[in-house]
Amino acid sequence: MRVDRAKRRRFWDKHIEEWKSSGLSQADYCRQNGLNIKVHSFAL
Repeated sequence: MRVDRAKRRRFWDKHIEEWKSSGLSQADYCRQNGLNIKVHSFAL
């Protein structure tokens, strides 16, 4: 089943906001949350 675009956008918006308020580098945040940094960077 494909994730719809709006759901995927909400997922990344949530993680981007959490990353910005975390004080962590982008790489550290991704590692701690099991996220692919290449996808996280693209979502910005």
